Amino acid sequence: MRILKYMVIAGLGLALLSGCGSPGGTQTPGANNPPASGTHPTDSGTANVDMSVMAEATVGAFLAGGTVTVVLRSVVVGNNMMTVRFAIQWDNDDARDDATDTDVRVGIALEDLMVVDREGLVAYRPLCTKGSYAGDVGDCRNSQLISPSAWMFQFRNHVLVEGFALLPVPQGHPATVEVFISAPFPPFTNATVTYE
Repeated sequence: MRILKYMVIAGLGLALLSGCGSPGGTQTPGANNPPASGTHPTDSGTANVDMSVMAEATVGAFLAGGTVTVVLRSVVVGNNMMTVRFAIQWDNDDARDDATDTDVRVGIALEDLMVVDREGLVAYRPLCTKGSYAGDVGDCRNSQLISPSAWMFQFRNHVLVEGFALLPVPQGHPATVEVFISAPFPPFTNATVTYE
C-alpha cells in the first residue's frame, strides 16, 4: 500500500515540477460540513484560527471512503521562515460520525508538502531538525516542522483539522508560488505570498 502511495506521489511530483500540473480549482465541499465555514472544531482546540480560504479542492478518499477536502489558508513570510497554513477535512457519510481513519487510508501524505517558485525555478520543502534532503532523507522527513504529524495521523469523520508547515524563506521574494499539499491533490497555483 505504501509503495502504491509513493508511486502516485512521485508521478504527481514530476507533473508539478514539469509544469504539467493542473490548477487547484475551487470545488464545493460536502454540504453537511463545508470546511470554509469556520464553525467546526479543530484537533488543537484553538479558538483563534485563521479561517481564510485562498483555494480549496476535494477528491475521493483513498481507502477510507467518502471525500477529503484540503483548504489552502495562507502563505506568509516572516521571522526568517515561510509558513504555509492549511486545513483538511475527511467526510464519509457512510461511516459513523465518530469514526477515525489514518492519513494513509484517507490518502494524505503531508511529508510531501512542497512550495514551488516557478519564476525562480526553486522548490522548497519543510524545514527538518534531523538529517537533510541531500543526505539522510528518512530522518529529515520524519522531523519536518509540520503539523499535524505526517506519520499515522488519525482523521476524525467530519472534523476540520488545521495544519501548518515551516519552510525556508523563498529567494527573490516571489509574489506568488505553487503549493503542493499532498497527492492526490493538484498544486494550488498562483498562491499569493504575504510578506511581514
